[in-house]
Amino acid sequence: PESRKQQRYRATAAMLTVTPICTQHSGLNADGIPDLTDETLRGVFARIGSAPSLEVIAFENVPNFLSLLEGQERSSYSLWVAELEALGFTEHAFVVMPTAAAGDLHRRSRILSVHTRGAFHP
Repeated sequence: PESRKQQRYRATAAMLTVTPICTQHSGLNADGIPDLTDETLRGVFARIGSAPSLEVIAFENVPNFLSLLEGQERSSYSLWVAELEALGFTEHAFVVMPTAAAGDLHRRSRILSVHTRGAFHP
């Protein structure tokens, strides 16, 4: 995971899938510190800002990403959407569903969302 924090997205990349580490938001972690996830996301936003060709971002995480957790003024998902909007992206849709419905091997629920900028719109 540390090496992932350092890698830039290719300047020519058009699509990105983002799956931040969910440990701090997991319902199995009673001592989660969501600010640690938000800190990691700030690096993701910086790399997105350095990739001008990105037009589509698909996001996946645990449903608690939508929730206001202890110590937070807003949910991590609200931060996610606001920062992407500042980078010129539009949120088109989000859904919480068992990922098996999308072909995954497990039945755990996840939030999935799609964001675009530029001419492409789903």
